[in-house]
Amino acid sequence: GMNPAIELKPHQKNAVARILLGGNTLLAHCVGAGKSFEMMAACMEQKRLGLANKTIMVVPKPLIGQTASEFLRLYPSANILVATERDFEKSRRKQFVSRIATGDYDCIIMSHSQFEKIPISAERKERMLNEQIDEISYAIDEMKDVSGISSSGAKKSTDMQLKCQYLSEINDGRGIVFATGTPISNTMCEMYVMQLYLQKAALEEMGIYHFDSWAANFGEVTTALEL
Repeated sequence: GMNPAIELKPHQKNAVARILLGGNTLLAHCVGAGKSFEMMAACMEQKRLGLANKTIMVVPKPLIGQTASEFLRLYPSANILVATERDFEKSRRKQFVSRIATGDYDCIIMSHSQFEKIPISAERKERMLNEQIDEISYAIDEMKDVSGISSSGAKKSTDMQLKCQYLSEINDGRGIVFATGTPISNTMCEMYVMQLYLQKAALEEMGIYHFDSWAANFGEVTTALEL
């Protein structure tokens, strides 16, 4: 169903293959390398192969219109649902979410703030937060946390982390794709964060439950002059 006038580059096809054959995926190509088309092709292929029942692209608010038009440029016959501001007004939110649940869409496109407004169940949230408390308590017993790394997690980060954990649980470690041109912009801690969201089970298999033990295994503290 792809537009015959568009030919994906080899690295884009490899990225789509990685999403289809591997688990949760981080697309970290530089800006302009074609991450959007990779995600769209992966959405359609997962649907076509029966790997996903319904896919969603969560993008920054100003990019919603552009993402939708790009999707239809790549797949002119795709059946996509684009969330508007009105759809997430309190009175219409339930109705819109039930449209997502019952409709047979190839892809749903919405903003980060809209995605935040679709909650996971209170019971599951409580269970996951209790697991996190246990892990943190264990880490505190084991050692003091690294200084200089901020631990004040924002509400939206926690929301995203819980949703990633939920999706990984129900899809057996697959189904989540992150795409960013700047995977690491400030500290090494961001590498750990990416793994925490996308590969939590793999870290736990290695006995890594918090940043300190990750840094002890994969990091090295060096003193150097900074230009």
